[in-house]
Amino acid sequence: DFTAADAEMAPFMAAGQSPFFLSDPWDTGEERYSFRDSKGRFYTAAAFDDPLFVSKVNQYYTTLRDHYTARGWPDKAMAYPSDETEWVADEPLHNGPAGFQRLQQWARAIKSVDPALRVSAASVLPIPPGPPERGWIDLTGFVDDWQVVADEVERNPALFRARQAQDETVSFYLNDYGDAIDYKATLHRALAWDAFLYQIYSIGGWAAAAWIDDDLVPHSPWTTSFNGVYGHGGGALFWPGYHIEDDPSLNIDGPLPSLRLKLLREAVEDFDYLTLLAAITSDAY
Repeated sequence: DFTAADAEMAPFMAAGQSPFFLSDPWDTGEERYSFRDSKGRFYTAAAFDDPLFVSKVNQYYTTLRDHYTARGWPDKAMAYPSDETEWVADEPLHNGPAGFQRLQQWARAIKSVDPALRVSAASVLPIPPGPPERGWIDLTGFVDDWQVVADEVERNPALFRARQAQDETVSFYLNDYGDAIDYKATLHRALAWDAFLYQIYSIGGWAAAAWIDDDLVPHSPWTTSFNGVYGHGGGALFWPGYHIEDDPSLNIDGPLPSLRLKLLREAVEDFDYLTLLAAITSDAY
């Protein structure tokens, strides 16, 4: 039943905004897959050597492809597979060579439905991180959107231009410096310049709302200072307004924009100005 998801997504799709990740068949809360084995039990582990499991995966992604094609959104959809091993499309390096092998298995299964289905992966380069004799594999041909930190693109732009020439995309992954409070605002504005220069597909922040301390206790980034594990509220781009002061008479009807939000808006405007300038001159200019 796509009713609720479609209603939430439709305004963004109508405005031409936002790529989106396809839902995974793995249910993190229940710790099981959404389909059953030959004995009627839910799968609790991926089994690519089980033809029934593979056929269920195929059916699952076929359903998603058919639905979003009918909605006219297939070009915005990307698979970002996750499963019981935890690290698949999300930083497979944590699982070593096995993480890359598992990502390849999922990508192969997804693309068997339709080679046009795109797979995105975070912190994965278009070159293997180690020698093949130790199990490291080249994911070229399996990953279509390479999410990497900006430093990697600046170090070797030719590597990523080669992938873009194959109709793949490159995205900035802000794991290393995604906190919009603890880093200089100039960095976040300059990311838009780099995005233009290197034809970056998207900029994604990780843990933008993980406002927890060393003991994993959540805190409000608007009302407290705390030793944050993942920063101090990187995704807190506005102020709630009503709860700024203890005296209710001093509270303001929110939300109120932050300096971070204003600078992010400036960055988007910079990107638009650069695009307009290139249109009347040239990309080289």
